[in-house]
Formats: sequence, structure tokens, C-alpha cells
Amino acid sequence: MAEKLTSQEVSFLMQALKEVEMFTFLTVAEMDTLIGQMHKVVIPKGKVIFSEGDEGTAMFIVFKGRVQIALKKWFGRKHEITQLKPGEIFGEMSLATFRPRMASAVALEKSECFVLFKSSFQFAIANNPAFIVHLKELIDRRGLENRKI
Repeated sequence: MAEKLTSQEVSFLMQALKEVEMFTFLTVAEMDTLIGQMHKVVIPKGKVIFSEGDEGTAMFIVFKGRVQIALKKWFGRKHEITQLKPGEIFGEMSLATFRPRMASAVALEKSECFVLFKSSFQFAIANNPAFIVHLKELIDRRGLENRKI
């Protein structure tokens, strides 16, 4: 069972979700349901959160610390895509598309993240046809954008 979140954490998560295009079609009640399914984890500096090619089983919201998102390049070198700071979300597209992770995530410093697992995500959106249509359109558009890179 997830530990009860503080009112500050709930406000933080509500704001973070509102900033993500994927969640703009959710009602406040649906966001509350999602937030109620999240729990906080502490990730040590240097810990690999997930690797490129892994199954997308969860999405994350950075609460404290910094997380690097990177791609593997030839000869095992990493190419940093971005560094995420508090309020930023990662792993959501793999969670929504059921495709393997397209990049790796590593904690650059001791970090705290909120985690939402795939089963909770699916349960929360199951009864929202508008969200499902919006999500499909977003996935299709991002797929086209990624092919241009």
C-alpha cells in the first residue's frame, strides 16, 4: 500500500501533471485518482532507474534531485538528451505505448521521485474514452516527430 502523501506533495503532483500534454484531458477527479496511486521512492546517486530497451512498467515525476536521460550511441558511449529537475516527468510514453524504453534514466544525485505503475495508470484511464483518443493522437504525433530526428 502506498504511503499517504502530504498536501504539499499532492499539490506538487497536480501541478506537474497539468504541465504534461498527455494528461490535459484528465479531469481533476481523474488526476486525484492517479495521484492516489503514486508513491515516493528515494534513488541513490548513480542508480540506473531504467535502461534503454527495458519494458515500460512505470512513469516517474522528479520531486527532488536531478535525473539524466541518455541514449546509447556507437561503441557504448552515452549521448545525454536532457537533465530533468523537480516537476519534470519521464517514462510516460513507454508506459502509454507498451513499447520498450527508448532511452536510459540515471539519478545524477540522490533524488526522490514519485512512481506510477502501468496497472494503476491503465485502471485510472480505463473509463475515459476522450483521454484514450487524445493519448493515441499524441503517440502518433510523437512517433512522426521522432522519425524526423
